[in-house]
Amino acid sequence: WNAASGDENGAWLEVDFALPTRFNRVAVRQLDTRIEKYKIQYLDGDQWRDAFSGETASECWSAGFAPVQAGKVRLLVVSTRNNLEPSIFEFAVYDEEKAAL
Repeated sequence: WNAASGDENGAWLEVDFALPTRFNRVAVRQLDTRIEKYKIQYLDGDQWRDAFSGETASECWSAGFAPVQAGKVRLLVVSTRNNLEPSIFEFAVYDEEKAAL
């Protein structure tokens, strides 16, 4: 996944599970270290809520948080380094007690 040209901050990548699904960790592999700050969010009714906020320092990283159950999860890019569009090779969503969803 690549954000559109000029769409550095505020870009997002969403996964739709179709049914409410429990998850509590994500793992991301990005191009270079373009994403600086990010949020992992889940859809609660018609409102996005934060499950985790963080910063990246490498191409591969993961974030664990309190379990949530939702039909959708997204990676929201809050800011990038050097005004480069985010580029994601892999976005994995996990339930700590199960394998990748």
